[in-house]
Amino acid sequence: RLHSGPHSKLLLYMAGHGGDGFFKFRDQQELTSAELSVSLSQMALQQRYGELLLLLDTCQAATLTDSFSATVRNVVSLAASARGENSYSRDTDSGL
Repeated sequence: RLHSGPHSKLLLYMAGHGGDGFFKFRDQQELTSAELSVSLSQMALQQRYGELLLLLDTCQAATLTDSFSATVRNVVSLAASARGENSYSRDTDSGL
């Protein structure tokens, strides 16, 4: 159990396979953007955090926040890719 409270600053890092509005756990179970929104809303209502930084490192990562409602409070998200973009870790760009 996460022992946090209303003054806690949390970092949630999610890396793996993703797609349009979902994140996959070990290629078996999916977490949708709506389910993530409900979970974070419940955490906010239960005062499980004061501020939360959500780092999303998947293909189409930004779509995981599409369903966030007004009850997802004090969350800043940073996504590795936008809708329709891949986020490969095996390729490099020598021009960068």
